[in-house]
This record gives sequence, structure tokens and C-alpha cells, in this order.
Amino acid sequence: MMLMKKKRDEPWNLALFLCLVWTVTLLYGEMFAFWVPPLFSCSWPHLPNLSLSSSNFTASQVNEIDGHGDYVKVAVIADPQLMDHTSLHLAPKSLALEIAQFYTDLFMRRVFLSSISPFQPDTVLFLGDYFDGGPTLSDEDYCSLTKAIDHWFDDRWQESLSRFKHIFNLNPTGRMTDVKVYYIPGNHDIGYAAHHFHKPEVLKRYEAEFGTRNHRFTIGKVDFIAIDAQTMDGSSKAASTLRSWDFVNNASRDLGTNSRVLLTHIPLYRPDWTPCGPHRYSEIINQVRIQRYGHDEEIIYQNYLSQESSNRLLSLIRPVLVLSGHDHDQCTVTHMTDNGLVRVREQTVGTISWQQGNLYPSFMLLSVSNSAQSNVSAPEAVISTQLCFLPNQTYIYIWYAILFGMTILGLLLWPTSGINFWHHFSDILGDREKLFDSGLFGSGLKEKDEDENCEYQMVWDAQGSMHLVRVLGKASPASFREKASPERSDGILICTYMLYITCPLFSLSIWYFTISWIESHATQHERQQEGVNSEGGDLRAQHGRRGQGNAQLRPTRRQMNQDQQETMLKLDISTDPCSGSSTGLMPLRQSRSIVKLVVRRVLRMIKLALFIAVVNVTLYMMLLFKDWID
Repeated sequence: MMLMKKKRDEPWNLALFLCLVWTVTLLYGEMFAFWVPPLFSCSWPHLPNLSLSSSNFTASQVNEIDGHGDYVKVAVIADPQLMDHTSLHLAPKSLALEIAQFYTDLFMRRVFLSSISPFQPDTVLFLGDYFDGGPTLSDEDYCSLTKAIDHWFDDRWQESLSRFKHIFNLNPTGRMTDVKVYYIPGNHDIGYAAHHFHKPEVLKRYEAEFGTRNHRFTIGKVDFIAIDAQTMDGSSKAASTLRSWDFVNNASRDLGTNSRVLLTHIPLYRPDWTPCGPHRYSEIINQVRIQRYGHDEEIIYQNYLSQESSNRLLSLIRPVLVLSGHDHDQCTVTHMTDNGLVRVREQTVGTISWQQGNLYPSFMLLSVSNSAQSNVSAPEAVISTQLCFLPNQTYIYIWYAILFGMTILGLLLWPTSGINFWHHFSDILGDREKLFDSGLFGSGLKEKDEDENCEYQMVWDAQGSMHLVRVLGKASPASFREKASPERSDGILICTYMLYITCPLFSLSIWYFTISWIESHATQHERQQEGVNSEGGDLRAQHGRRGQGNAQLRPTRRQMNQDQQETMLKLDISTDPCSGSSTGLMPLRQSRSIVKLVVRRVLRMIKLALFIAVVNVTLYMMLLFKDWID
């Protein structure tokens, strides 16, 4: 009884182990992974332990910075690029699009709440590309023939804006009320110069929500010059291009004594195959010649500013640092100005989204000195940078899929009696002894064992003649192990699909108890059948003694009636119990046993999988809505 109970507990031990593995996996993938940057892998660059590695300053410069006291902490975010129906060319409000939007937005919200907010930045800089289809939506918006269609597309842009504010807590009731936020426009927000020329309403809508496109502000003792990079290479007669260059010229004449940082969404010009440093994971994007369209030849695409515009910006602004986005991957390059006498570092920040082609999303921390520049020997030492990497969400979901497959296969193939490694080792040793005992390494003779498990019973017919009839004998313990081994080793690969569960705890509980009820009734029926078979075996055992491999002669003569002779004759003709062949009864029993094995394994797998799902699906839903709901 204790042995049977132990065998029944083996699958439950496996289910408990898998349940624990799933719980740890979900806690890490949905929560703990986003705690890694603030706890272990990243910190403010002005701190002593990371200042030397995060910025290319000498030890004396770092000590000089640390001696000046306080710093303004700035977090830099680039290219959220919220997905919409233009991203994957899916129908608006389709289920696939809603799922893609939800998990992309959820990742960025978790990053902001769990990876960036714990640093408690004083200021947040966004380097553009907040939406994916901003210019496209606005084109359709203002090319509409009816006000209804125009209003519908305007609602789509407002919906994306609401999502953006929700992700980064920019609502009036969010956590960013005490943090200063600055924006610069990206090409996915307002388009390139061709869009500005033909659709000026796009610019008006952006400026009404995010402020002017060219502006300057001061953080600590550093001036930040933010430009609309999409207009810098436009036509010299375009109004937006003229306004942008007028802003740059005015800023160059009124810079003061503070160090300067240039903010541009599109990176500055760089020669082809320029190395991007050790933090880049994708291929280097070379300069694509500026693409123009129409009789006015306005720009419709560019991935870098032109060489002429880049040199002009560096000579007028004279920055100590350039921050850019647009590339979606990390890149660090050095520009030379004043005939190679001044080196300016440009840091391209990777996207914060895991759906924009970068397996390793990132953000940047800036430490801006609050001390006057005149007290520092190196002007660039007033600002230092630290690049912080985020969890690889793609690998996390791949591991979920692998673990799901391992769980299903494990529940299907795991033996009912568990895996006893010492028992299998003993069987191997026993097989070796049989090889030596069989004469394989000796005389080479092999004994005949066809009748090893057969017994011979002596019967008499009506004329008094004796006949020996073969019947099944008592099997040895080894044969029982051989018959039981398929139960332990045979597995059936069955693929099942989990239903979408809206209320996981209630629905999975109902499924679990239903499957348990079905399995319990099937087990009870099987035990009753085994009881009937065992009673029949006891009656046959009382028929007489059995000898293994030989005949037992009875001292008295036995007369058989006609019915007994016909029954024994049919048994002798139709059934050969030693060879295992049967005309009808044995194949039927074997097929039934296989079906029972399949049904029992499937029911056990479903029941144990539901047990794991009741716990972990509920935990997963709690983790999802914990971060998504304000």
C-alpha cells in the first residue's frame, strides 16, 4: 500500500518542481530582471566606482569633479516609437495589433517604473521618435475628404499620445510631476522637410503638445541646445529650415561661459564604416545619400546629417558633447573640429523599446555638474555619461516557450513510478551476469528457454489416453519487471493547446476538478476490472499444481466429461500461451491496455498542467496588471 502511494506521489513531485520553476521564471522575467540596472549593473557616472569607466576622463579630472559637490541627475531616453497600425500593417483594433501594442508598451512602462525611476532623476530628456506613424497619420488626417474621417485619424493620434503619457507617467496625476521633462522632435513625429513643406499642420500639432522644436535650456552649469534636425538639410528657401538656422546662429552669439551640449535626433555626419565602440550589437549603418522628392527636391529620408551641416553645427555651437538617437542602436564616435585641434564626442543612445530591432535596449544617465566652469580644468569634465542596458525581452519570451515545451513533455513522459537510478544500475549489472552465465564468453552454447514460463498439465480423454497441455505458469520476478518496464519507459508525444483564460483562477480550478473527477472514475473502473481478473486467476490456480518447465504426473486417473474435453481441446488448439500468440483474445487485450495507457497519461498531463497553470497564470496576471494600472 505504501509502495502504491509512493508511486502515485511521483508525478505530483514533478508537478510541484515544475510549478516552482515556473514561479521563479515568471518572477524574474516579469519583475526582477527590471531591477538589475538600478541594483547591480548601472549607477550615476559621478559616483567613484563608475566614473572612470563611464567617461574617458583621467583620474585627476574625476577627483576634481568629485570635489565640487552636487550634481544634477539627468535620464536620457530615445526612440520609444509607440507601435500603431502603420508599424506592422495590421488592421486597426485587430487582436494581433492590440497584443503587440500592449506588450511593447508594458515593457517600456516597466523599464521606466522599475529601471529608471529608482535612480530618481531630476530631469528627463527625450531624443525624439515618440510615435511610429505620426507623419503618416497626419497625412491621412489632413488629406481626408470628410470631417468624419479627419476626426477618426485625429483620434488615432490622440490615442497614441495618451499611451505615451501613460507609459512614462506624464499625466497630471503621474509620478513625473516633480521632474522636468524636455523634448526634441524626431522624423517619426513630424516627418522630414517634405512633410513640413506640404503639411505644416503636422508641426503645429507637435508644438501645441510638446513645445517649440528649436529651444535651449540650462541644467546645472551646462547649456543644452536642442535643434530640429529634420529641417537642417532642407531647402534654403524653406521657412522651417530658415528658422532652424536662425536659432543656431543666435545661440552661437549668446552662449556665455557655460559648457554646451548639442541635442539632435539625427546623428551628425560620419565616414562610412566608422567604428561605433564596444556597445553596438547591430551592423554599422553607413551614410545613405539624402533622398529628395518633387520639383522642390525636399528631403524624404536621411539617416545622418550632411557633412556640411554637421561641420557648421560643431563650429557654431562648439559643444563638449553631442547626444543623438534615430539609429536605434548604441554608437560612440569622435568628431574633430578647428582643423583637428578639438575633439567632440557624440553619443548615440539606443532605443528603449524591444520591438525596434535592438535586442539590447538602453537608456543613458548624465551627471551634470552644478559648479561653475571656471573652477574646472577641463570643460568637458562638467558632464559625464553612463550607458545602461535593459533586459533582453526577446530571450525571456523564448525561454518561456522552451519551458512550456519541456513542461508538457515532462508531464507526458515521466514514468508513473518515478525514476530510480539505483534500480536501473542494478538491472545493468544483472544483464552483465546473464551474459557470462549464458556462456557467451565460455562454451558458446545457448540453452533453450522457450518453455521457461510454461507449465504442463496432465489430462485424460474418454479412452484413457494421457495428454500434456501447456498452460501459463507463474512468472518470475524478472518477468514482472520486464512487463512493467514499458509502463515506465514508453512515452507518447501529444501536443495540447492551452485555452485563452480570461479569469485564470476560477476557470483553471473548474478544469482541474473536472479532470480529477474523470481520472478518479477511470482509475476506479480499472481497479474493479483488475479485481475480476485476479479472482479468475485464483480459480485457475486452484485447478492443480504447476511445474515450471516440466510435467507433474498425478497418481490417480481422472475421467473428464464431454464439456471439459471440448473446453480443453479449444484451449489447446486456439491458444499458445508460451509463444504469446492468440487468435483473438490477446490482441484485443493488448490494444485495450495501450488505449488505457494513452488516456491515463493524457489525463494525468492535463491535470498536472492545470495545477501548474492555476498557480502561475494567476501570478502572471497579477504581475501584468501590477505595472500597467496606475
